[in-house]
Amino acid sequence: MRKSVRLLLLAACVAAAPAAIAEHKPANPAQYVSAQLTVSGAVEQPFTVRVEDLKKFPAAQIVELVRPSRAGVPGDKEQKLTGIRLRDLLDRVKVKTSAHNDLKKMVVIAGATDGYKVVFSWQEIYNSPLAEGMLVYFAKDGAPLGADEGQIALVSLKDTNTGPRHVKWLRDLEVKKVAD
Repeated sequence: MRKSVRLLLLAACVAAAPAAIAEHKPANPAQYVSAQLTVSGAVEQPFTVRVEDLKKFPAAQIVELVRPSRAGVPGDKEQKLTGIRLRDLLDRVKVKTSAHNDLKKMVVIAGATDGYKVVFSWQEIYNSPLAEGMLVYFAKDGAPLGADEGQIALVSLKDTNTGPRHVKWLRDLEVKKVAD
């Protein structure tokens, strides 16, 4: 009898897995919509951009990347994201360094209006194939982002699992030295 109960519980967990993988949706996503992005921290000149500013980047820096559908998530489908690679955005700031190896000790903390934060190492952004998929985006499938993501979002499409570093409602990028 116990074995059958365990099997039933296991079957229930497997059946519920797609729902657990699905993204959390707040009751009122419009309260989190991000209209601008600020780059600050260990930089000589912090700056703020809006979607209109991102669209004015050189044409060679505006890219479209495909976000594949997530297996096992009902209704999820491939999406075309339009934006600027994180590296190209960060190239607009001069990072404050006092020693030759300081850049190796830098991280970029991406923060959302709902308090969510993720970290990217400087080496990932500038010395890794992962950087090709780090996208600050403002359009999905040719349309502006909806309230469920804000006007500006960020994703790391080359991560094995893209969910943990998908920052909806992107508000800021903080450059920070994490070690001496």
